[in-house]
Amino acid sequence: MSEFGLTHPGFQFRILATDLSNTVLKKAALGIYSDEAVRPVASDLRKKYFMRSRDRNSNLLRVVPELRQLVEFRRLNFKDVDYGMTENADMIFCRNVVIYFDRATQEQILQKLIQQLAPGG
Repeated sequence: MSEFGLTHPGFQFRILATDLSNTVLKKAALGIYSDEAVRPVASDLRKKYFMRSRDRNSNLLRVVPELRQLVEFRRLNFKDVDYGMTENADMIFCRNVVIYFDRATQEQILQKLIQQLAPGG
């Protein structure tokens, strides 16, 4: 999305990243990845959006601060009555999470998420 913004003046974005686990959220907020995990990213984008560790023996990379500041990490339990989202989203991605619930719960979750979408989202 950052790359898209370079060619589309006025385009802005923020990402709300959620998980049930506070431990996972704390780790994700650090924005630190192994070289192996980042390898699929095109080399020009890796150079632009990741910083190498100061420790030359380390294989860790960190997302640059400019991108990290665009991501908010928040705990979310899909079984909660209210998801606590105050702004509507243009897009919602649920990766490998809804599959763990029974059909009735899946429908409830998706209905709540639909309510969180901006018009046309």
